[in-house]
Amino acid sequence: MNDLIPRRRFLQTIGAAIATPIGCTRTTSVEDEESRPLPNTDFSETSADFVSGTLPFDTMKHFTRAFIPSIIKIVYIYGYYEAGDCPAFALFRLTAPPSPIEPWHKQTVDGGWWSYTNAANTNVRMFGARGLAMPADASINRTAIQNAINFKYTKGGGVVYAEGFFFIDDTIYRPSSVRLQGSVRHSVLREYGDTTNGVAHPISGTTFHTSGAGIPRLWTDESGNGSDALLRPLIAELGENGGVVDITLQTTRDASSWDIGLHICGVSRGFYSRLDIRGAWRKSACRMDATWGRDNPRMMALSHLPTWFDRDYAAIYDYGLTNNLFDFCRFEGACAFMVESGPNRAFAVNGISDTQLRACEFYHDNSAETRRYRETDGALIRLNYRLHTRISAQGLSFETCRYDDSGIWVFDIDHWSNLDAIGGRQFAETSNAWFSYQTEQGVPEYRARGRIRTTINTTRNRGDMLRFNGEFFCNISAVAADDDDNVRPRDWIPRAEAGKRIEFVGPGINNTFDFLSDGENGAVGLVLRSWRSEGRITLQSMDRNQLNSWGYFAANENLWGTAYDQRWSAGVVTFYRDDLAFLAFNGTNLISKPVYDDTTAEGANISVTSDGRLRRTSSALKYKRNIRNIPSDLSDRIMRLRPVLFNSTNKGDDPEKDFFGAIPDQAAEIGLDVLVRRTPPTEENPQGDIEDFDYAHGWLLLLDKVAKEFEQIDARLRALENRA
Repeated sequence: MNDLIPRRRFLQTIGAAIATPIGCTRTTSVEDEESRPLPNTDFSETSADFVSGTLPFDTMKHFTRAFIPSIIKIVYIYGYYEAGDCPAFALFRLTAPPSPIEPWHKQTVDGGWWSYTNAANTNVRMFGARGLAMPADASINRTAIQNAINFKYTKGGGVVYAEGFFFIDDTIYRPSSVRLQGSVRHSVLREYGDTTNGVAHPISGTTFHTSGAGIPRLWTDESGNGSDALLRPLIAELGENGGVVDITLQTTRDASSWDIGLHICGVSRGFYSRLDIRGAWRKSACRMDATWGRDNPRMMALSHLPTWFDRDYAAIYDYGLTNNLFDFCRFEGACAFMVESGPNRAFAVNGISDTQLRACEFYHDNSAETRRYRETDGALIRLNYRLHTRISAQGLSFETCRYDDSGIWVFDIDHWSNLDAIGGRQFAETSNAWFSYQTEQGVPEYRARGRIRTTINTTRNRGDMLRFNGEFFCNISAVAADDDDNVRPRDWIPRAEAGKRIEFVGPGINNTFDFLSDGENGAVGLVLRSWRSEGRITLQSMDRNQLNSWGYFAANENLWGTAYDQRWSAGVVTFYRDDLAFLAFNGTNLISKPVYDDTTAEGANISVTSDGRLRRTSSALKYKRNIRNIPSDLSDRIMRLRPVLFNSTNKGDDPEKDFFGAIPDQAAEIGLDVLVRRTPPTEENPQGDIEDFDYAHGWLLLLDKVAKEFEQIDARLRALENRA
């Protein structure tokens, strides 16, 4: 028995059996021909189809094994492998064999050629993708998805739909103006392959999952000579005006994990919404690659590119990463998100201006497969874009995003300018990634923070902005080695380039702060702004695990060094100018070596008041009122004051040195209160504690005493002279 319906029987039933409704008689192979049901005698619907030149089939296999009369111009397929396993789609008869023959061209056994119609609902299942979460289908799925994309591209672009769970064995290439659209991404909290309380997580939404080790190929040109490491991306974005929507891209967390989930090869204006990239992506969940561009001949001529990537395609290929929009996406990998040009100038010379990531989430994958990367570069987000011009990378913004990192850096920023991270938050309450890596490395809990690394190349041109506005609990660190050549966190100091503007703006709660530096031509210079009601800013020092608060500034000067028990203690603040320390404060002493070295014959004109103020002394008549003579008995009392030698108990004095002076306590006892310096009075001590003797004014009482003595001596001399 022939595997095909005998032509004689086909001709006998041409007016009825072939045109009967699906499910009554199949126009297919007849291995069990005797057991097939008799044709339905109601041909009202199918007869109309036949007369109009159309004919339905339930599967692709049934269609290709059919003899179809030339009067039939269109056929409808209601399933690829089985009826109903994909949306219904149509094929139309070609008048001649196609050249070249593409996967969307089909030939029936009677020699007729047919082609898919350009339906608005083009679906990967129409091309044979199974989507049944079977690793054995990986090659079939990838081939079918690529065929659907290629077909849509030949029709001028559009949307390719995918529903189901698709294992993929190799990279999918997306050209210009084609968008991949899933049904919805897989449940974020119920990752495929995991279990909760022994219950396997169900399959949901649309998932593309890597299968096997993949095929490494040359995908980047950071070296500039073709020696880059070979990589395995899941989807390669090779044209503008496309994107991926409502799909989960997943790789394993073992030795078979791939390198990149979404590889954006120097193209712009892509739309990525509700995209979830998860797993142990060894390079990055998403890499925006600036080594691609129409002027890079190496990347334009890669041997593994599809046939539609020909010379004409390369000649008009994009040359920038601008205007890409990521909306409500999730990125997870050794590095979650990366913009990279490598150490050489980028070929995507149009920059990345107006590319935005809105309400996105960024995670470090914590598997052993990505640990080495996290311990070396360790960036949650890596930004490096070297351009031929001085405009750096132009603008990129992260808006209302979430950052969960367990690596070394939250942001690792090299060549860049104009970065906005607005409304960002770093989380700990729903993920152990916040502390896990630091704890494993022995980092104390109080230092378990993400860090932002910048280099001398960051924001170096045109006075551009590097702005973080939100709950970023980060240390800002520059790349600078210490004496042991270890790169450790350092205070990040704005470089001296003219016109630089740097701004870190907090949300205005929990005593967050704003730090602004508006550059050479700015109006305010360097600003540190506190959100405390009294404007309190505390100055602290860190000695290993010991935190010392040695002073603070506040709007109310009475809080200086006293409130909240944050009194002056260990720590040093030094002010430099021309490489000279002209003023230093170490918690106890205020020191100025240049002041000491600059001598003068003038008298002292500085006074330290009892509340610690430095004030200039004055004695002019314009500063005096209510002038009157000194009481006559004061000068008599000073003669009763006892000069003494003593050893000092003051910290910093030589305890063995003899000092000469007076005792102010004695001066108070003999009524010389005008020469006694006391602390400010309190309710408990209205007079204040005795502190010092006013040596500077004591001589005036002696002068009054001497004047009185001279008057007595002069009177006695005149009396003697008169007697003589």
